[in-house]
Amino acid sequence: SRTFDSGFNVSGSLVSTSGSTSSGVLTEEGIDVITLSAGYDGDNFGGGLVYVNGDDYCGVINAYISSGCSTLGVSSLAVDVLGFGGYWTPNDGKTTVSATVNHIMPDIGGIDTENISDLQLSLEQQFGPGVLSASWKSIPLYKVVSSTDLDEDTLGTYFEVYYTQPINDSLDLTYGVAMADPDTDSGDSFTLYDYTAVGAQATFKF
Repeated sequence: SRTFDSGFNVSGSLVSTSGSTSSGVLTEEGIDVITLSAGYDGDNFGGGLVYVNGDDYCGVINAYISSGCSTLGVSSLAVDVLGFGGYWTPNDGKTTVSATVNHIMPDIGGIDTENISDLQLSLEQQFGPGVLSASWKSIPLYKVVSSTDLDEDTLGTYFEVYYTQPINDSLDLTYGVAMADPDTDSGDSFTLYDYTAVGAQATFKF
């Protein structure tokens, strides 16, 4: 990784597993996940993109769950993900607005799939001694049309609001509410529960 004085930054990583004499790093037989990113951070705005290329997640799954992919009728699973994100702080950091989009491009052996995308919007506002935060996120999934066809679908959206309050140098309190808004279209393979949750968290620092 490298961060430049101009505000630009780049990084890259390679994770390889299940290596052997016949399936080495960056070979067709091996299991490699490549991650590349580039971004920019200015005085009050920034953003970047991340690209992840995974060429055989079935190999990783089967290493921990015996015949995990074959049980689902999947012979191979490669996934590319392209993510974009950006933020803006218009008033000396007291407010931060951010957005993130992930475009997921799977390649499943023997199954036709559409690409799916998610979107997350977030807002943080300094409020009194603490920070008030809110986030909204879409939840994409697939609708099973047939054993060889998956179409883009959505479970619905998720929204949360919470407040982080510093009590002293060693203790922060966070409390808030989270709500799910399911998509109720008929024929969906899965259904998101319609729920509201209220919670609190104490963070101690030593």
